Parts: sequence; C-alpha cells; structure tokens
Amino acid sequence: MVLTIQQTCKLLDIGRTTVYRMFDRGELERIEFGRSVRVKLPEKLSRAYAEQIKALMN
Repeated sequence: MVLTIQQTCKLLDIGRTTVYRMFDRGELERIEFGRSVRVKLPEKLSRAYAEQIKALMN
C-alpha cells in the first residue's frame, strides 16, 4: 500500500520530520513519482491499515 506523507503521519501518529528520518534509517520505503514522495508501507502495517478501513465501512 502506498500513502502520502500526510496520510502516513496520521496513521502512525508521528510528524513529517520523523517520516523522513525513518526513510533515512530504512524503516520506511520511499517512492518518488516525479516531484511527489509517497510511502510504501511494510506488509504488517498495510494489513492493519486495511483492517481499520474495513471496520470504518461496516
């Protein structure tokens, strides 16, 4: 699953700077589309996020 920086901050309850530090440490994978930066979530976080979305829809 690929999220924006803002979505990642909200999901993980962290700040923008922390996301970029996590990129530097290799904890999150950075994907660039032109000038846009996205975050590829690890599988474990992707599943948890998907479950949250499903719960909200029911």
